[in-house]
Amino acid sequence: MNKRIALLWIVLCLTGVAILTWSLHSGSMDLTGTDWWQWLSGTRSQADFRTSVMELRMYRVVTVFFSGAVLSLCGLYMQALVRNPLADPYLLGASSGAGFGVSLITAQIITWVSSIWFLPIIAFLGSLGSLVLVLVIGRWQREHQTYRILMAGVAVSSLFTALTGFLMYVFTGPEALRSILFWTLGSFNQSGRESAWVSAFALIPVMAFGWMRARRLDVLILGEQHARSLGLNLQSFRIELIFVCALSAGLIAAFCGPIGFVGLMMPHFTRAWLGAAHRRNVQFLPLIGGIYLLFCDTLGREIIPPAGIPIGIITALFGIPFFLFLLSRKIE
Repeated sequence: MNKRIALLWIVLCLTGVAILTWSLHSGSMDLTGTDWWQWLSGTRSQADFRTSVMELRMYRVVTVFFSGAVLSLCGLYMQALVRNPLADPYLLGASSGAGFGVSLITAQIITWVSSIWFLPIIAFLGSLGSLVLVLVIGRWQREHQTYRILMAGVAVSSLFTALTGFLMYVFTGPEALRSILFWTLGSFNQSGRESAWVSAFALIPVMAFGWMRARRLDVLILGEQHARSLGLNLQSFRIELIFVCALSAGLIAAFCGPIGFVGLMMPHFTRAWLGAAHRRNVQFLPLIGGIYLLFCDTLGREIIPPAGIPIGIITALFGIPFFLFLLSRKIE
């Protein structure tokens, strides 16, 4: 391990511990070092501490961290897919499709769903459906057809956004409308045991894909002609990549909604520090993305406690200047 990698590990570990501690202390109920000591020594009520820390905060911390990790990896793969550093996980309409699935449940169009565990399944199906439409419309079968997929993604995303708006306008009452609105802004206020498990599961396929397909991703960014000359089956690999991103991003969006700019920003930091090789990026990117999103979520809760500012607003405030910076560099 060279000094550069070792330094990165040290910085990430120290930063992660600091932000984790800050996040666990943040909330309507202040927890000091004395509270932790009383709990460890048994002088503080176990039930009260478990309720305030484990059920109300720890599950949220786990959900936020894994969500940031998943979105960062999906952003890395999408940028490799379209060979554009401005791409993000929602480029091809995954979030709008997932949102349409969630709105079907909220508007009670789908009434047979009796468990919260069906929510991520419906969101994934909506996300997958939108990406299948993108592939059908874009007909990505020939070379140099990246722009066709991008345009198809814009069209499909607009379609599902319009359908979601129609459901909100026609079928939902005030409470359901408020719920969908908070979902579209991005929020971790509904985090719990289920969201923690689902977000942890969502990291498995996207992490495994990056680890096993790192060399193919390296080949993909060389361009279509080079990739074919090196024996890469572009069409099947693209479908595999899109399916994995649809699964993971759809599961995350089911509980917290679309969270912009995380998948766009984080891959740039790891590439700047580690280079373009995907295997090394896949090792560090989940930790960086998780820490960053946890910082944003905790900051939002500190600004307007206890509910906090929707996470999508916080990430946009950081992400838009970064996006404009990248755009200005490309124009120059």
